[in-house]
Amino acid sequence: MTKNIIKLNQATVGASDRSFFYGDGCFTTIAHRNNQLELIDRHFSRLQNDCEKLGIDWHDWVNLEMKLVEFGKQLTSDCVVKILISRGEGGRGYAPSKLAEPVAYISSHPLPVKSVPKFVSLGVGETELIDHPKLAGAKHNNRLVQVLAKQELAILQADGSEIDDLLLCNPAGDIIEATSANFFYMKNNKWHTPFVNSEGVAGVMREYVLEMLCTSGQSVSKKNLSFETLPQVQAAFLTNAVMQVTPVKSITDGHHWYQLNLSSSKQIQTLVSDTLQERR
Repeated sequence: MTKNIIKLNQATVGASDRSFFYGDGCFTTIAHRNNQLELIDRHFSRLQNDCEKLGIDWHDWVNLEMKLVEFGKQLTSDCVVKILISRGEGGRGYAPSKLAEPVAYISSHPLPVKSVPKFVSLGVGETELIDHPKLAGAKHNNRLVQVLAKQELAILQADGSEIDDLLLCNPAGDIIEATSANFFYMKNNKWHTPFVNSEGVAGVMREYVLEMLCTSGQSVSKKNLSFETLPQVQAAFLTNAVMQVTPVKSITDGHHWYQLNLSSSKQIQTLVSDTLQERR
């Protein structure tokens, strides 16, 4: 059994760390609010699934959770806590060594200035998601598609666009997610969220919202949204662990702006916020 290593708030990594060389690892981002690490059990479950999917031999989950809890108790303000698991030191070459010792890096970061906006306006990006079923759903460390999408967004905003984020499509032209958030939309008075079984990230908050909607008796299903049917969307919201739920005010396809119903998405925002408060 390989040794597992845990490092806290360490600014440097080894020169031959495979996460640095190849993006060979996975991570999760946890909101620390009111002295509480939100949905910590779900984040650990996702990390376990992603390590298994990538074949990373991390087995010391009890110790990792204990270290994380201790780390959280030392935090004095709301922030973002990131856990990144690298396969470890590996040297040159793609093939991972069976002797590699996985490393978990735990770090804290300030909350983004606009971590919880009242609502957002979205565009549809030209940057496409990569169709790879074996990696789909995993929050692996290679996020170059998202980096390119954020660059695309920055250029649009610099040119005067009023959009706050971009929706990303798969090669078939189906809208899957935003640059760093999952996407929910309403059509025919029913909530849907795109599949993430070929591309995209299975977000912790996405899964939590799916459960909350079902528990509250609201119809919700997993269904992709084609670019052509964008005008049929009645309401929408984004989810991630930091901002929880953010209503979408409008979406543009590059030619037309579609104004959405904010009241429906605000109801979901309140529902999720209230249930998270109750968990504390």
